[in-house]
Amino acid sequence: MRAVRHAGMVIVAVVALVALASGLGWVKPDALPTQAIASQPVVGDSDSYRRVYFEPAVLVDGKRMMQGQEAWIRLARRDDKIGVCGYVAADADQSKIAADWLAQARLELNGKRLPAAFIRLQPPAGDIEAGCVATSLPWPGNAAKVDIALTGIPLRR
Repeated sequence: MRAVRHAGMVIVAVVALVALASGLGWVKPDALPTQAIASQPVVGDSDSYRRVYFEPAVLVDGKRMMQGQEAWIRLARRDDKIGVCGYVAADADQSKIAADWLAQARLELNGKRLPAAFIRLQPPAGDIEAGCVATSLPWPGNAAKVDIALTGIPLRR
């Protein structure tokens, strides 16, 4: 019984230390918060999107399989903060893997990480709409100078 009580006190102490470290800024969240905003049609606006190459890796029986894809990302000024819109044109075979990978992936803007789940999957033909989010990141003045990358861990199948 004494060991159980001791283990409980250790758990409480660890939780308290993690809460303190988080409050002091020593533990940072994996990704910055975002707020979903209305999706945007891409028709006539495709030149303002930047191509971001990514490889949604999948582990199948311990073997790493990848197929490169392209996301199209646009940064826009929104209340002196960065707004981000994005889409991936994927056929039916690619869209399940891309959707699962994007759900856990991060979009990096100059090293600041955002959840990438807002990026919309679209069929390669037809009307395209980009998913969009508002961020808390300040507007950089020149969106072309912002480094953009998609990062994530391999999916297990």
